[in-house]
Amino acid sequence: KAAAARQSASSTYLPIVAALNLLYVILIATYKRASLTTFQCIMVVTLVGLSYLSYRGVVDNHANQDFKNNKKSDDALAG
Repeated sequence: KAAAARQSASSTYLPIVAALNLLYVILIATYKRASLTTFQCIMVVTLVGLSYLSYRGVVDNHANQDFKNNKKSDDALAG
């Protein structure tokens, strides 16, 4: 079930995240090309990397949510 949940979340969120990152990189390359510094390049790579980590977190959370919903409700530390 976890693999199916990951696949479902991946097929939903990957196109959205990829499109936003691609749009961001295209806009930076188009409008900041003449004044692009090394620091700004590093920040673009960092932001794209952080959005990928966020995407992975969403996919993992989607898979773990299915696990949490199937747990017994009489756990000692539930809540």
